[in-house]
Amino acid sequence: MPKEQEFQFDIQLGSGVVVTAAAVSVFAITRAEPRLLEERVVSESQFLARLSVRDGELYYVTADIRSFHRAGEGSEVTDGPAQLIAVFSSTSRQVALSEPVTVATAFSFARFFRFSKDRGQRDEAVILSDPNEAARIAYGMKNNFVGTDGSLSKVIRRSPNGMETNSYALFNFLSNLVFYCLIKPRIRAELKRLTGTSSLLEALVHLPHHPFVEVDAIYGLIAERPQVFNPSLPGLEPPATPVPDQWTLTIKVNDSGAENFLIAGVGYVAFDKNDRAWLTNNVRQGTPNSSTFCVVLEPDGSPAPFSPLFGGGILGAGFGVAVDRAGETIYQGSFGWGPTEWNPQSGSIAAYSHDGRVLSPSNGYTQGLSRVQGMDIDQEGNLWTCSWGSQLPMPMTSSRFNYKSENSAVVVYRDCDPERPLIHCFDSPYHLTFDVAFDGLGHAYVSNSGFGGDSTLGIDPVPSSVFKFRIEGDELKVVAHWVSKRGYECLRQVTVSPGGEVFAVAVKSNRVIRFDRDLRVRGEMTHNIHGPWGVTFDPEGTMFVANFAREMEFQAPASEKIGPVGVTVIRKGDEATAKLMTLPTGGDEVRLANGLPLYGNPESQEGKEIPYHCYEPLMRLTATRVDRAGNLWACNNWKPSAAIDVVQGDPGGDGMVIFVGVAAPADRP
Repeated sequence: MPKEQEFQFDIQLGSGVVVTAAAVSVFAITRAEPRLLEERVVSESQFLARLSVRDGELYYVTADIRSFHRAGEGSEVTDGPAQLIAVFSSTSRQVALSEPVTVATAFSFARFFRFSKDRGQRDEAVILSDPNEAARIAYGMKNNFVGTDGSLSKVIRRSPNGMETNSYALFNFLSNLVFYCLIKPRIRAELKRLTGTSSLLEALVHLPHHPFVEVDAIYGLIAERPQVFNPSLPGLEPPATPVPDQWTLTIKVNDSGAENFLIAGVGYVAFDKNDRAWLTNNVRQGTPNSSTFCVVLEPDGSPAPFSPLFGGGILGAGFGVAVDRAGETIYQGSFGWGPTEWNPQSGSIAAYSHDGRVLSPSNGYTQGLSRVQGMDIDQEGNLWTCSWGSQLPMPMTSSRFNYKSENSAVVVYRDCDPERPLIHCFDSPYHLTFDVAFDGLGHAYVSNSGFGGDSTLGIDPVPSSVFKFRIEGDELKVVAHWVSKRGYECLRQVTVSPGGEVFAVAVKSNRVIRFDRDLRVRGEMTHNIHGPWGVTFDPEGTMFVANFAREMEFQAPASEKIGPVGVTVIRKGDEATAKLMTLPTGGDEVRLANGLPLYGNPESQEGKEIPYHCYEPLMRLTATRVDRAGNLWACNNWKPSAAIDVVQGDPGGDGMVIFVGVAAPADRP
C-alpha cells in the first residue's frame, strides 16, 4: 500500500556552485511508463518533498538547472536542458543530486533510459523504465560508485579498485566533465555534438553504449582545466596513462567472503534466479593446487552470505557451471588442476541450491565423466557435460597423472538425473571436449579443443572440431560435424548468436570462426582477437570475445608482455567495428583481497625472482557473461606472467572485472 514519506533533496555542485533555480521532477520506476510523483521549480539547493511511495519501489529525480551562482556571479542556462539525475529507494531519506551521482546513474542505468523531446519544448523527457524487473541490479551497481546521499563508496575508492585501476580516476574525470558542462555552455554544446545527442544527460548515457566514441576529443574538452573532483585522469603518473582509449567504467571484485580462501582462476560464471553470480574457481590462490570451493557473489559483486561454498564433490572447477531453467539449482563441473595428488580420478559434478545448500554427494556425481569442462542445460531440462577425457596435466606441472585416461565424450544427464546418462564417446582421449551451446531447435553444438600431440608418449595430434548433436530417444545422434583443416587450433567456447549462427573461438589461430547451423564455415574474425577463450552475445547481437592474450611462453622472462588483454567488442557482425575494451592501471600495484601483492608476500619469497609489482588489473580472460542490467562480467583466469605462473606454481587470476552498462540486458536464466 502507498504511504506518505518525506525526503530531503540536496543539489550538490562542485567548486562552490549554488543552484538558484531548477525544474525538479520525481518519478516512480515501473515496468512501463514512469509514474509522476512530484513536479516543481525550486530556488534553493535543498528542499523537502512528501511523496507517495511503496515498499520495494525505486524512484528517480531529475533537476534541470535553470540558473546558478558561482563566485558571487549569477548565470542562466538558456540553451536547453542541463540535467542531473539520481535514483533512490523508498527507504532513502536524503537524496543528493550531483555530478558524481549523475555519472554513476547514467552508466549503471544506461540500458534503462529513453529520451524524448517534443518540438518547441525546452525540457527533454527522461524516461527510466524497468520492463525486466532488473533495476535493483543497476541500483546496487550505482552504489558501488556513490551512495544515495552523495557520499563516495568505499568500493570505488579502495582495493581492488581505487588506484589499482583507472576507473576511479575516469569516474572523477566524467564528474568534472559534467561540472564544466553545467557552467560552460560551449563545452556542453561540444559534448552534445561529439556524441550526436541533444542533452548533457543523454550524452552521458551514450558513452557506455558507445565507449569508443571521440575519446581524444572528449578528453580534450576539459583535460587542461582544473579538476574539481580528484584523483582524475590528467593527474595520473606512470605507469598509468592519463589519456584513456575508451569510456568504460568498471568495478573489480576479488572478495570471496573469506580472506583465507581467495578467488583464483575464475573460469566461467552463471546467474541464478536471484541474479547472484556463481563462479567456477580453478585453483587455490598462490598454489598450483585445485580449489575445493566455489564463489558466489551478489548482483553488485559483494560476497553472498554463504560464500565461499564447500562440498558436493567440487575439486578444481573448470569452465563448467550451469543453472537450471528455474534458476534454483546450480551445477559445477570439476576438472582438477596441478599435481597428481590434487587431480580427481574421474572428474565430478557438484550441485547446489540457489540459497547455498549442497545437493550432491560428497564426491559429487561421476557417472560417465572424465574431467569436466563446459556444461549447460537445454530447453528440455537435460544437463549436457563436456568430458575432457585425457588425464595429461594442464601446463602447471610436469608430473604425469597415474589415473587412466578415458575417451573424450559428451555426457547428458536426462532431466539432470545422473542415473540416466546418455554418452557419446569420441575415438580417443585427445579430442579434449570443451564446451557446449544450444540453438532454439533442440540441437547442441560441442567444441573439441584438439591436441597438439606428444612424441615422448607416442600420441599423434588430433585436429580441433565442432559437432552438432540432438537427442533421439535414448541416443545422442551426430547431425553434422566440422574438422579443422588447420589441425590443432585449441578451440574453446562455442556459442549460438541471436540470429542462429554458431561461433567458436580458436586460441592458436587467434580467430573467431563463424558457422551456419549445419557447421559450414561462413567466415572468420581476426581483427583485435588475441588468443580467444570465450565468446558471447547480448540479445542485440553484439559480440564479446574474452582474450587470453598470446600463447604462453614458459621460458619467457618474468617481465614479458602478453599482448593486448581485454574484451573485443564487435557490433552487428561487422569485423571493422572490432574494438578492445581494456582496464588500464591507475598507478598502484594489484593486490589480493587479503592485502598482499598479486604474486604473494615478498617477505616469504626471499631469493626468488618474482615481480612483486604487477600493474595489470585485467588479466588473462577465459569468459564473459552479461547480467540482466547490461553489465558485462569478465573472468580474470590466469595471472599475467606465464613463466612465473607455471614454473613457480602460482597461476590463478584474481577475480572479476565488471564493465558497467556496456551490453543489452540478458534475459532471466
